[in-house]
Amino acid sequence: MTAKALMKSTLAGASIAIALTFSGVAQAEYRLSAFENARGYEALDRMDLEQASSRFSYRPSMPMDYADLNNLCVLRIMQRELPEAIATCEQSLRRVSDKPMGLRNKRRTRAVILGNLAVAQAIAGDVTSATETLERAGSLDSDNPNISANRRAFARNQVAAN
Repeated sequence: MTAKALMKSTLAGASIAIALTFSGVAQAEYRLSAFENARGYEALDRMDLEQASSRFSYRPSMPMDYADLNNLCVLRIMQRELPEAIATCEQSLRRVSDKPMGLRNKRRTRAVILGNLAVAQAIAGDVTSATETLERAGSLDSDNPNISANRRAFARNQVAAN
């Protein structure tokens, strides 16, 4: 896996896009989004997985909101802990539903998390679910550059597979 930080954008706090190149079943460059106002962000931004991991193990009894869970999902994807990443993204989606925020922010936030979930599914080899999840993300926020980039990466993978 190679990784580098790509961009920052605003959304219910800021997010950082992380480009990952994985070899294996789903070889492509995928983009992940971590929330700036959540646990582990600074370490993820620096690609310091050990420090990011320690941010989640420090005070484990402290409850995590949707943003913390999303960042934990990103960490688990980067560590290739894919079943755990998928479960964590799904838990983050459930927490967003409970969070009071405007409809537009909720849609954009769900799109970010769904985009990360789609990447985890793709790397795990479940291309059908990943494609469906990414389409759901795109329907919630068609302007999200990471979702657009991941759609292109998925399309390149499907062409290469055929």
